[in-house]
Amino acid sequence: GHGCVPCPQGTWSKNWGLREKGECTRCPTGVVCDVDGMTIPCSYTDLPTPYEPIVNSQGMPALEYNFPIESRPPPFSLDECLGLNSDTEKFTRPEYFFGELIPPYIDILGRGPHFRPSDQSSLKYQSAAKCYRNSQPLGSSVYMRMADYFGPQYDIQTGYPHQGYGIDLLNNEIYATAPPAGYDF
Repeated sequence: GHGCVPCPQGTWSKNWGLREKGECTRCPTGVVCDVDGMTIPCSYTDLPTPYEPIVNSQGMPALEYNFPIESRPPPFSLDECLGLNSDTEKFTRPEYFFGELIPPYIDILGRGPHFRPSDQSSLKYQSAAKCYRNSQPLGSSVYMRMADYFGPQYDIQTGYPHQGYGIDLLNNEIYATAPPAGYDF
């Protein structure tokens, strides 16, 4: 029999036991896949990060969820929040944003992936606008090249939230919810 074939430089695959080079995926333009047998061209640090609520801790931004509710520092105003961005960041890659998060993917710490700029008078989803920090809302440049090259998310293309791996019982379940009745993790 034939042994496993590693993907050559310039390609990658998350699958194991490949039989030929044709089973490898080309790396997007501008992404360097310079290792034979590459399985992950992106790392966890390349993924987009959530918007995190911050408060004004003696003039310095601090994560809101690090303080108990009863002793939480005051929030930043709209002008104070946006003023935290340096002059160049304001137009190129701002890190501080003022507005509200869009449900439903907001975790228990108040972090979320979808943000809507807003002031206090034009809120749509939350009871108060806040200052949020996110240094990588779109992911790294490697992640953005991968997303542009490979197209929309898998679920947008197919209507399924996964690529068919796993258990049929969990087929249309949203992740991070309780397991279906009768299923024991």
